[in-house]
Amino acid sequence: MITGGQRSGKSEKAEELALALSANPVYLATAHVWDEEFAHRVRRHQERRGPQWTNIEEEINLSCHDLTGRVVVIDCVTLWLTNIFFANNSDTDQSLALAKAEFDQFTIPDATYIFVTNEIGLGGVSDNVLQRHFTDLQGWMNQYIAQKADEVILMVSGTPVKVKGPSLSSSSPLLTSPHRGGTPSGWTHSLGGDGPQGPILHSLFSILHFDIQPLDRSLQTAIQEKIDNLNKPKGSLGRLEELAMQVCLVQGTLTPSLQHPCHLLLGGDHGIEREGVSVSPREVTWQQMINFTHGGGGVNMFCRQHGFKLRIVDVGVDYDLSSVPGIFDRKIARGTKNFLYEPAMSEEEFDRAIQIGSDLVDDCIAEGCRILSIGEMGIGNTSPSSIWMHLYGNIPLDECIGAGAGLDTPGIRHKCEVLAQAVERYRRLYGADAPAIVPIRYFGGFEMVVAIGAMLRAAEQHLIILIDGFIMTACAVAAIKLYPAVQDYMIFTHCGDESGHKRMLDIVGAKPLLSLGLRLGEGTGALCAFPLVDSAVRMMNEMNNFDNAKITRYF
Repeated sequence: MITGGQRSGKSEKAEELALALSANPVYLATAHVWDEEFAHRVRRHQERRGPQWTNIEEEINLSCHDLTGRVVVIDCVTLWLTNIFFANNSDTDQSLALAKAEFDQFTIPDATYIFVTNEIGLGGVSDNVLQRHFTDLQGWMNQYIAQKADEVILMVSGTPVKVKGPSLSSSSPLLTSPHRGGTPSGWTHSLGGDGPQGPILHSLFSILHFDIQPLDRSLQTAIQEKIDNLNKPKGSLGRLEELAMQVCLVQGTLTPSLQHPCHLLLGGDHGIEREGVSVSPREVTWQQMINFTHGGGGVNMFCRQHGFKLRIVDVGVDYDLSSVPGIFDRKIARGTKNFLYEPAMSEEEFDRAIQIGSDLVDDCIAEGCRILSIGEMGIGNTSPSSIWMHLYGNIPLDECIGAGAGLDTPGIRHKCEVLAQAVERYRRLYGADAPAIVPIRYFGGFEMVVAIGAMLRAAEQHLIILIDGFIMTACAVAAIKLYPAVQDYMIFTHCGDESGHKRMLDIVGAKPLLSLGLRLGEGTGALCAFPLVDSAVRMMNEMNNFDNAKITRYF
């Protein structure tokens, strides 16, 4: 595959490579011939290439041409996708599925394929919704072709840069043909992962641009010296010392603070609940949201106990709560769609959810917040969490599914069957190696995606993030798959009683602070763990050291 920007020399390089391999290569052009002027342009290009080329014009159905044994330049993927996109009423999901199927069928014959494509998502975000959708389609299909390709070249100002495949010094002609054996070793689709394209090229959605940096460890030695010089045996405060180090590094100081702690309680309903995957009916979501405004929930009690400011936010409850005092109305829709049959949310809804989460954090920061916890209220949200655990952790789906709010054995069996069907449909559309961002939109709840947006923004602004139970851990894992550095800012507060929570934590190697058998949700476990973080900070700020206490340092 040869990719690059406009006028970067992609087509010229493809033609050069094809002629190096064959005396009579094939040029398969995918442009739609709009009028006579364009037809004249096509003929002019054919004449320029010369009689040694076999020229084929094909807008969509590449596989109808048998090119066994030939060297073929397909120029270009962008125009081919444009034709598919408009032939399918600009439906991104359907267009992507059809493009993948056509690509797979076309590349079955044993031939040498040189795909020319464009990187169209690097020049900023368009204010045109249709253009953003097509940019997403192009990015996904480029990844799919690159995944199958033996070699990938990025053209920069006429210069080829090897992205994947044998080194430039080898005898390889730097061409691409499809892998027959699946995903190449070491390839990752995660945003910000260590795959060949890195974090920027993987930003598939318009709003997902966060500058999350790994912790600056320049103060680490000084922080450790301060911890070790406190009047105690070295290391004797165990995990509190680890917490103190983390908080100091996040805030970039030897005197950390946890001023104005905030708790976001996010409510949303799930379309998959209609399939009977939860013992609780969906009206419990809005009923509990109203109960929270009266101060009667577990989350209210713990927020009062530990001095957290509570924000109750409706981001997708299937009920009109707009007139209820004490609830912030940020409703995206009245619940997600049923992911058994279609993606849970549209790309616009995903973008909006991420932005809402980011904005909520900005509101907290404006009030002086340095530490954030997040909770959720959404009947059915263990279902998307279990699927994320399955996809991100490569764990058998049935081992990721538990009782949720109290399903019996037949109920759990039914839940497994429903979620397995949903995952099967998803894999038919996106394959087994879709970018990490895709299952977030396809399966997630609005409250879950808002939480992810909040986590990413909080990390970008160097806040401490307290991670709660099974649902919020699933959101944390998803956020880490998008931006691995976000984990530096997270404290995993407890291992709950929900089936699979420990295995979910193991996906990212997290060490929870508490194990109390909690499974209420709402962020209650995170709030319960706050005093430990507070103790770590107080240790740094209030505990005397050997010198001031005039105690002999004996180690």
